[in-house]
Amino acid sequence: MNTAPALEVSGLEKHYPRFGLGPLDLTVPPGSIYGLIGPNGAGKTTLIDLIFGMGSPDAGTIKVCGYDHERNEVTVKQRAAYVGPDLNFIAWGKIGRAIRFNRGFRPTWDDGYCARLMQDFGISADDRIGTLSFGGRTKLALLLALASHTQRGHTVHGLAWLGLSSGELGLSECSDQELAGWLARLNAAEVLVDRNQVPAALTATRCAITNRPEWQFDAALGVRKLCEQLRVASLAGFNAGELNTAHAAAAALLSYAEHTQGQALAHVRHLQVERASELIDLPPTTHRNLELTQTLRGEDAPTLLSLLDTCRTGMGSRALRLWTTRPPRERGVASERHDAIDALIGHGAEPLRQALRGACAEVSRGDVL
Repeated sequence: MNTAPALEVSGLEKHYPRFGLGPLDLTVPPGSIYGLIGPNGAGKTTLIDLIFGMGSPDAGTIKVCGYDHERNEVTVKQRAAYVGPDLNFIAWGKIGRAIRFNRGFRPTWDDGYCARLMQDFGISADDRIGTLSFGGRTKLALLLALASHTQRGHTVHGLAWLGLSSGELGLSECSDQELAGWLARLNAAEVLVDRNQVPAALTATRCAITNRPEWQFDAALGVRKLCEQLRVASLAGFNAGELNTAHAAAAALLSYAEHTQGQALAHVRHLQVERASELIDLPPTTHRNLELTQTLRGEDAPTLLSLLDTCRTGMGSRALRLWTTRPPRERGVASERHDAIDALIGHGAEPLRQALRGACAEVSRGDVL
C-alpha cells in the first residue's frame, strides 16, 4: 500500500501583484479531514488550484499521495478527486448520462460503489439534473468525484522487473484493475510477492510465484539498492524518485537476484520507468483474442509475434516482444519505427544483418570478459 501523506506542501509560494501566498508548509495524513478557513483573499482557492495543476508555484513543492504534482500530473489526477464551486451539470440532462460520461475516462470507476452512493444520497440515474436543488447537485458532484476509486481504499501495487540476460531493469506502479494487464505485458518467468498480500490477479497467471517475507519489501532499502546498482546519488534523473511502492518491490527483487545468482549484477546499469498512462492499454483478454504472443489454445504459434520474429538473436526477439506487448501512446515512436521499416524494405535487411552479426558477437565476447 502507498502510505505517503495524502497531501504534503513544503515551502509553497505564489505571488501576484496584489497578493502573495506563503511560504506555506502543510501535511495531511491519510484518512484525515482538514478544512481551509480564512477570510476572502487568504489564498484558499489559490492553494487548491495549485494542488490540481491550475497554475505553477513560484517556489516550493506539492506532493499528493507521495507524487509530485507537476512531474507526476497524470498519476496525481488519477488518485485525487476535486469538487469545485461550479455545479452546472444541466447539459447532461439526466444523472445517468453524467455518470456514463465520467465513467468513460475513469479506468478505476466502481459501478457497485456508484450505485451505493446513489442510494445513500437519495438520487437515481433517471433524475433530471435541471430539477435538482443545490444540495442535489452537490450530491451528484460528490458521486462523480468519489465513484472512481482514486485513493479511497485503493491498493497501489509496486512493480519492479529484471531481465538477467538483457540487464533490463524497470519500475512502475499500478492499480488492482491495471495489474493483470501489466502481468500480461511483462510475461515474467517468476514473480516475487509479499506472502501476506498476494493479489488476486496472480492466480490467473501461468508464471511461477515465489512468496517472500514482508520485511524484504522495504522502500528505503529499495532506494539504496537501486542507487548502488546504478551508481547514482539519486533516482531523480530517472524520474523514479516518487515511486515508493515500486522501490519496495525493487528491494526484494534485487536482493533475490543477487542471492540466486551468487554475484553482483554488474551488467545492470540502466533503469527504465514506465507508466500505464504512457502505454496503449492491452488487457489480458485483448492479448488473448488478438493472439499476440499465444494462440487461443495457449500455443506459441501461429501468433503475430511468431510471424514477425525472424530475429537472429534472443536479444532481438525479446525487444520485438516488448514492442508488441507494450506499445507506447507517443505517436512519434511508432512513426520512427515505420520509417525504419520503410528503409529496411527499400534497401534490404540482409546487408545490415550481416554487418550487425559481427558487431553483436564482439559485444557478447566483451561482456563475458
